[in-house]
Amino acid sequence: MGSDGLFDNLYPDDIVECLYPYMKGAYLANPTLAADCMSSKAVEKGYDRAYLSPFAKGAHEAGKRYMGGKPDDTTTIVAQIEFSSKIA
Repeated sequence: MGSDGLFDNLYPDDIVECLYPYMKGAYLANPTLAADCMSSKAVEKGYDRAYLSPFAKGAHEAGKRYMGGKPDDTTTIVAQIEFSSKIA
C-alpha cells in the first residue's frame, strides 16, 4: 500500500525490483527493507527532472507538458499476510 508519492514516481516494475531481493519463495522475508527501498526510490525519482515518471506520462496523455518526477510525501506499507488452517 502506498500514497500518491509512491505511485506517481514508480512503475510496477520498480516496485517489483524492491520486493524481489527480499522474497524467499512465496514468502516476503523482510517487508521493512522492501518498503524502505520503495520509499527511497520514489523520493529519489521524485526529484529527477529528466525522468519520465508515471505522473509525467499521465500528464502527457492528458495533453499537459510535464517532465520529471513529482516531489511529494511518500508513504509505503508492505506486509506479509499468512493464512493458517489452525482454528484459534
